[in-house]
Amino acid sequence: RNVLRGWRTWLSLVLVPGGYALWLAYRAVVIQDLVINTSSLQTLIYSLLISPSANLVVKVQGFVWPWVPIRAAFHSLQRPGLWATALDLIFGGLALGLLLWGGRALWRLRPSYLLHSVVMLLVSFAYYTGPNYPYMGLPRHCLLAFPLVLPLALWTQHRSRQHLMMLLGLMGLTTLLFFSIIATWIP
Repeated sequence: RNVLRGWRTWLSLVLVPGGYALWLAYRAVVIQDLVINTSSLQTLIYSLLISPSANLVVKVQGFVWPWVPIRAAFHSLQRPGLWATALDLIFGGLALGLLLWGGRALWRLRPSYLLHSVVMLLVSFAYYTGPNYPYMGLPRHCLLAFPLVLPLALWTQHRSRQHLMMLLGLMGLTTLLFFSIIATWIP
């Protein structure tokens, strides 16, 4: 009876893996690119999380230790014309800065928020997309650590800080729109 009374709790626990199972079914039936590779742990994770057809867009990609793409990214900054990597590093650094600045607040709100953010940033910084653009999509991947914005929400309880955040957000959206329109960098 107690289990049946807590049906909402059980439903919430089932929805996340259920949604993922629907995504896998969609990939298998509609896109027809679900090929589960069990030859190693890395290939298993890669085949379940990332579509094999992603190799058509980015030839070299995979999960490696985080310091490998970091080293490659700083090395690629020495070549002229690769400012997209600089932008990826800046926005990735912003996510790390938010983690360092608001980590304590996340821990106080709920320790799972901090754990989720740390894991998502580790996964984001471990995703390598080749020597030319080692962190392609890093800002988009760092957005998976969404609890990082909660300390900002607490910080903006004062009216003047709310206006500052709205101004910074407007500037950021305008910058992203500009890069999207000229089709040179999409995070």
